[in-house]
Amino acid sequence: MAACVRPPPEPAPTPTTASPDEAPATDATSTSASAADEPQPTTAATPGEREGMPPPPALEGALPERHLTFERSRAFNRHWVDGADGERLAAAVALDLLPSGDAELREVGEHRKSVLHSRAGSPNRHRETIRRWRSAWAGYWRMSADGFTVTVEPRAITCAIEENERIDLAHRTEREDCPPTASFATIRCTASTVELRENLRAERVTRMPTWSCTSDDALNGDPTPWEFGQERCLQQAGGMRGRRGGFVPCTGEPSFDATSFDATSTTGDDAAD
Repeated sequence: MAACVRPPPEPAPTPTTASPDEAPATDATSTSASAADEPQPTTAATPGEREGMPPPPALEGALPERHLTFERSRAFNRHWVDGADGERLAAAVALDLLPSGDAELREVGEHRKSVLHSRAGSPNRHRETIRRWRSAWAGYWRMSADGFTVTVEPRAITCAIEENERIDLAHRTEREDCPPTASFATIRCTASTVELRENLRAERVTRMPTWSCTSDDALNGDPTPWEFGQERCLQQAGGMRGRRGGFVPCTGEPSFDATSFDATSTTGDDAAD
């Protein structure tokens, strides 16, 4: 994950003495310290990115309608003599492809990582990093020789990182925005297959046709590749280093309301060593 760096504070304005006929100036940009600490939506384009989304190519015949959903979950806890670490990921992506050639992309998710150091004679130290995101993109899609291509630009982006650190009884929390997203993104999808189990304990495996989608651009949420099932929603679930993992059917329609997204629920078991 790219490091997020706070910009340096702006220097305080140099005091000036107003003449008797002039009213004192008011700094309309000043904000309270509490407001400055609140994470703000991330919508700016990365420096050096392309300026704008190219216009859509002309349509050549009717396009099929497709509504695709992909989920990814990962959870593990690992323990050792002097501490432990863990990770939980719950993310969902929906791609709506319309016959008109319009396309919509939605993402929501939460990713937690934690590390605990506990050694006799030393302070207990626990550090947790939480990244939450929700985004909506819109643009167009077109068929290609081996699949289809989607080009979208961000319409609503919310992403924030929270750092929690506890040393014995002392607690510190920092919040900051995520790195900027691209001004637009190109997603290329090709036909593929994955091994599907009805659940992670099942021995029987079937081949499921998918649309495997990748992008080189800075999207907001869970990185590609995404494996959209052509016939049903798929979830890629896994524990530590991919063990106890694989593709299973989604258990239900994911919610793209970040306030109700349950980032603690995953399919399968947590791996623990």
